[in-house]
Amino acid sequence: MRLKRVGIGVAVVVIAAVIYTLSLGSDQLTQVLKEKVNQELQTLQSQGFAIEDREISRNREHFTIVVKESEKIARYLNREGVAITDEESASLQGLKIGVDLLYLKDSSTALSFDLYPTSFPDAVTEGELSSEEKEALAKFDALFRAKTFLVHIDINALFNGFKGYVKDIDETLGKPGEEATMQMKAMRFQGEIDNGKISSVDQRLERFLIKAGDELLFELLGITSHYNITGPTRYDTTARYAIGKISYKEASKRGITIENMETRIATLMQNGLADSEVSAKVHALSLSDENQTRKITDFALDMKVSNLDIKSFEALQQTDASDQQQIDRIVQKILSGGLSINIPNLSVDKFYTAGSALDGFALNGKFAIDKNLNLADLQANPMLGLHAISADLNLSFSESFHTFISQQPQALITMMMFRPKEKNGNKVYRIKLQNGLFNVNGVPLQ
Repeated sequence: MRLKRVGIGVAVVVIAAVIYTLSLGSDQLTQVLKEKVNQELQTLQSQGFAIEDREISRNREHFTIVVKESEKIARYLNREGVAITDEESASLQGLKIGVDLLYLKDSSTALSFDLYPTSFPDAVTEGELSSEEKEALAKFDALFRAKTFLVHIDINALFNGFKGYVKDIDETLGKPGEEATMQMKAMRFQGEIDNGKISSVDQRLERFLIKAGDELLFELLGITSHYNITGPTRYDTTARYAIGKISYKEASKRGITIENMETRIATLMQNGLADSEVSAKVHALSLSDENQTRKITDFALDMKVSNLDIKSFEALQQTDASDQQQIDRIVQKILSGGLSINIPNLSVDKFYTAGSALDGFALNGKFAIDKNLNLADLQANPMLGLHAISADLNLSFSESFHTFISQQPQALITMMMFRPKEKNGNKVYRIKLQNGLFNVNGVPLQ
């Protein structure tokens, strides 16, 4: 169904960009605020958006922002730090977002506004539609008119902070037996503004759910996040995320459940290259299908990525997949930074399968790519990659987990080729790749 083509996350990106643009200003006086809003709307218009249906009163305004020139908008948003591809932007062509502004709501609030979609993008509504699609569109039109999907923002009088919420949603559409339900409860956020730019954001979401009859269930519970800019570039950031529970289930009994997940990411820019540290913990993760359920507990990951040319990496994501020459140029630039990865810890405490509880495994290691690697030479002779990559890994399996892995057909030959060492009751492998030579526990690969 065409409605499914429009990603909710992409729409949120556009709304976030509008919030960012409209949240600038420095004076509490209504006229000055109006002049500032005029300037920002002119900026939007010059960057591919259209402004329609504008109405102005003493302390209120209403207008509609329309996605008109999607390619131009994509370039603008990426310059402003909102990552969006040309394809994602094109899928939003024709999207309309209503904006209701209120100036000087109270002594502590300079500007308040509501943002809400008023129509779908053209890709959803154009062409021949089935009667079922027409009926669904009519129902969504009613939801749009009721401002069901609404974001409210308050900018404080000093223009150094904001707060807001997403309106609670509890809607069910579809025929009996084919209902689709969407729920969102208690989405709140607040943040700080420094020199006209958002410098930190805290968010909380109690619950988000999408349910399509008995066919599909997706649910998020207890989400919190914090984002903070820590340096002179938009890449110098720290971010923390916590999710109480993620559930995804299908009618086929396939599904995944993640409980108590925490993630921290810190990025520092130096000489145009990024160093990023990632720390993640998951209390429990379960995978199920029609035959069985497998579960791991106390997953942990600590990782550092160094010398990543993040601007080139972002450019690669924006490049047309058919433009091989441009892709090669960008990849070469990324390689020339001397990319390296350090993993102090990747571990699982317990693994549950077929009614058995197994002790887990632990891994640590380092990877590095020679910054002098030439991509053209590598494409002509792939074996050069072995000489350009260095790796040193330490892998430790518990006795029970090693036995389980050894019984899997996919790993049987590998386990027979390389014998582990014994250390503290565990099966240990040291894997090294240096100067094109690969060995496991000192035994070279023939």
